[in-house]
Amino acid sequence: MITDYQNNIAPYQSGQFYRQELPCIMALLDKIGLSTISTIVIDGYVHLADGKIGLGGYLYHALDKTIPIIGVAKKNLAEISRI
Repeated sequence: MITDYQNNIAPYQSGQFYRQELPCIMALLDKIGLSTISTIVIDGYVHLADGKIGLGGYLYHALDKTIPIIGVAKKNLAEISRI
């Protein structure tokens, strides 16, 4: 298991979940080394219904589009949009 603690996490902002999570993911990936990774699975969306990107999309771009990202979400984005 690999753990890491980050102190300077951005405060929550609706619609900008990636600002909190992406720095933490990148810090862990720095510890692992990207040469050993062929695919990343995240708890979240890669693409959003409105054409924007989710956490997975931001991660994909932060990694210079070199590693495939698979997003796994518990709810259909359309269901979340209606809440």
